[in-house]
Amino acid sequence: MNILFIANCASMYGANTSMIQLIKQLKSDNINIFVWLPKDGDVTRELRKLKCKYKIVGDYTAAHEKNHISKVKRVNNLLNNILYIKKNLKLIKEWDIDIIHTNSAIDCIGGLLSLYTGIPHVWHIREMMEKHYHMEYDFPPLGYFLLKRANKVIFISEATRLYWQKKISYRDSCMIYNGFDLEQYISYRDLEQRETIRILIAGIICPKKGQMDAVKAIQTIKENGIHHIKLSIVGEGERQYVGKMKEYIRKSELEDYIEIRSFQKDLRGLREDSDIALMCSRDEALGRVTIESMASQLLVIGADSGGTSELIADNKTGYLYEVGNWRQLAEKILYAVDNWDTSCDIIKLAQTMVIEKFSIDKYAKKIEEIYREIIDSN
Repeated sequence: MNILFIANCASMYGANTSMIQLIKQLKSDNINIFVWLPKDGDVTRELRKLKCKYKIVGDYTAAHEKNHISKVKRVNNLLNNILYIKKNLKLIKEWDIDIIHTNSAIDCIGGLLSLYTGIPHVWHIREMMEKHYHMEYDFPPLGYFLLKRANKVIFISEATRLYWQKKISYRDSCMIYNGFDLEQYISYRDLEQRETIRILIAGIICPKKGQMDAVKAIQTIKENGIHHIKLSIVGEGERQYVGKMKEYIRKSELEDYIEIRSFQKDLRGLREDSDIALMCSRDEALGRVTIESMASQLLVIGADSGGTSELIADNKTGYLYEVGNWRQLAEKILYAVDNWDTSCDIIKLAQTMVIEKFSIDKYAKKIEEIYREIIDSN
């Protein structure tokens, strides 16, 4: 079986990390994997480690932030993508591709390639485009047409499925939670409460991810006379938002309580030095860092929204707070600290849940079943 994955970028953010882990497992099951991607980067380095054949196609994504790209540019991007397909048809025949697997909602070249060649297409939907990033397809009728004709559409959470199914119906779809190479994240450690509680929030820094809620929660805790607490905000993001946050931290005299650190591919060291992880996103599709944090025996406190609500059972596998309500977030943090024995029980239960529910081998088997069903029916 020969599968062509379509990656929308070359950076190792959540979608591509999930893709690489899936590819690694599929290869161990003797499935041949090939990858198209727009440029060289972290993803190609990982593919070389896995000895995967890949092609830097130079294609353009088919969705952009609203009003941030001209009609002429949209047309040029589409025409160039069609040109890239034609240039690489010989390679598709050489690789003898059975199924095209697009890894992101914002990339339509896989759908176009399927339309052009007749090769079956699996489309992995990991984003709620408008909710998350204010993005829309450059040509919505084309994007939705290609989605409708995909042989299988896979949603990574129930929240994601409901978001997209309000827009269009599908030829065939299902919901499958991401799988994880949990050996990278599982940690069994001393959960004894430390003198200073260390809190971590990791991911893209932007308003939708809610880092400012965490900052204001720490300010509220400080104003309540609690000083043995430290928040680390880790990631890259919108310069204006990061600048606004830094200025707020400075004016509120929170420099001793909050640090902002650049994106780190490997968070193991930071997680080992932390006690609590926050997921403050308004509409998280699933929450890769939530699952990683649970596996690492961090207590997760999350906004009661989107995929986060599917992962956290309040007071059982974590704590939930009302979206945007930083005062309630502060209360949840203080409650977790004041009731640390209970929080430790929650940490252990969450880790057990993650191990049972999100293993990479079970996930890969479900994807393989989809591939075989499609091949058998064609």
